[in-house]
Amino acid sequence: MRAFLKYCFVLFLILTATPFVLSYLGVVSFQALFDFLESLPELESSPLVFWGIVLLLAADIILPVPTMTVMMLSGFVMGFGSGALAGSLGGILSVLAGYLISFRYGDALLLKIVTKTEAELMKLWFEHRGLPAVMMARFMPLMPEILSCLCGSAKMPFSRFLLWFGLGTVPHAVLCAFVGSISTLDNPWPAVFLIATPICAGYILRSVRRFEVES
Repeated sequence: MRAFLKYCFVLFLILTATPFVLSYLGVVSFQALFDFLESLPELESSPLVFWGIVLLLAADIILPVPTMTVMMLSGFVMGFGSGALAGSLGGILSVLAGYLISFRYGDALLLKIVTKTEAELMKLWFEHRGLPAVMMARFMPLMPEILSCLCGSAKMPFSRFLLWFGLGTVPHAVLCAFVGSISTLDNPWPAVFLIATPICAGYILRSVRRFEVES
């Protein structure tokens, strides 16, 4: 378990640092990203907007994209059906990139952090207990990217990876697009409620666990 957490921490550092490195090198611009996000509510539905949202969500593996916000805006701008499809495609492409890169290069990084025995134990643990986490990862920031890299490093079969991440990504994209489609500038409360729900749930869960420990 310690090896698992150690590798997760290293992946977290890499994924967190990557956007700043790319920005420093001039490869990406945070200002351009923020300008595009600000302009989204004013755009009209079109194939260009659809694929722009897909590519933006797919770039979440290297950019600090607010996934839930973009998925809701896709529903707001393009309607429920197109928004859900764009969110699903973009979300799956993002984790697919992490999976493929780690499938090819993950072992080399893993063995620099943990021993070969620890790596094998980590893969076994992830194989038997990590699948529910993969499915639920979409609801937590950075976790989809971290777990997709873990799946690649663990050489999880592609079909299983796609199934479990699809079961987590598609319902999340559908829910966000639906909430975005019924939200308006005059009535943003459905979107506010969706954003606040996981925050409140996390706070309640943490409070319950703390109470159980103290008891």
